[in-house]
Amino acid sequence: MIGIRFEIPNSWGNFLSTILDNIITKDYTWKIYDEEILIDLNNDEDLFKERIYDDKNFRALILNSKYYLIMGNILAFKTNNYKRIYNYNDFIESDCELLMVIVDTIFVDIYAKNSKTIEELKNNAINNKFKNINYIYNDNSPRNIFYI
Repeated sequence: MIGIRFEIPNSWGNFLSTILDNIITKDYTWKIYDEEILIDLNNDEDLFKERIYDDKNFRALILNSKYYLIMGNILAFKTNNYKRIYNYNDFIESDCELLMVIVDTIFVDIYAKNSKTIEELKNNAINNKFKNINYIYNDNSPRNIFYI
């Protein structure tokens, strides 16, 4: 297994925090590539004002804010060697440990190098009653590109 896919509710909340609950990322740096995650629909105000966050600030922001997920391409790196990830091979060869793609407000695909992380993500999805939870394997990966 190389990842997990599920559907989240199409509503306001702090779903990024819920998805990542109990996932150990304290040594990661988060890189936000493409996103439309709004905290104010009337003014198109985005949740992320920066493109790079240390784990502490990233976690505080996604936990303490209410937002509407439209789309996102959010990556967690172990080093500051940020590299754009275009496909699974790029992911494997990079310092990126976790790659999350959110599409059409409800569809979430997360790829992780650590199978324990994938299991924890599955448990979070089940505990939060997310829908259509499925592992992603090399032979059933719905993505040939990892960006929006």
